[in-house]
Amino acid sequence: MGWGSLLFSAEGRVGQRDFWIGAAVLFVGGLIVHLIPLVGAVTWLISFYCWVCLYAKRLHDMGRSAWVQLAPIVIAWALMSAGMGLGLGGVLAFLLTPAHFAAGLALGFGALAVAACLFTLGGVVHLIMLLWLGLSPGQIGPNRYGPEAQALRNV
Repeated sequence: MGWGSLLFSAEGRVGQRDFWIGAAVLFVGGLIVHLIPLVGAVTWLISFYCWVCLYAKRLHDMGRSAWVQLAPIVIAWALMSAGMGLGLGGVLAFLLTPAHFAAGLALGFGALAVAACLFTLGGVVHLIMLLWLGLSPGQIGPNRYGPEAQALRNV
């Protein structure tokens, strides 16, 4: 399997070692690209697609459907959305209660604290998925997704 197949195809299987190599490349590449204004936002979709392909192949190696990765994405999205909504509500509560400054401040910071916790929890869901995929052994021998994963080679 070459680099293009590892990052841009959801077909087949990938072993633990190659999964971690691909995850490290995507993570470090994402950090570097996001340092450049505007470029990080534009490349987010490509990066997301690469992560989906990498996760799909790892799930296939474990004998599972790639659709399993949808559950943590939806859970994290819901938690992060709720966190952003509460955060916005906290800011609005602070701004819209000038007559009751202390109450608005307390309500605003309380909502922002809960928002930060929910947002962080969304990231923890992704971390748990990453660790589960990277640390779980794959199936030995061929399965319905193809032959046993072959090591990444320089192509």
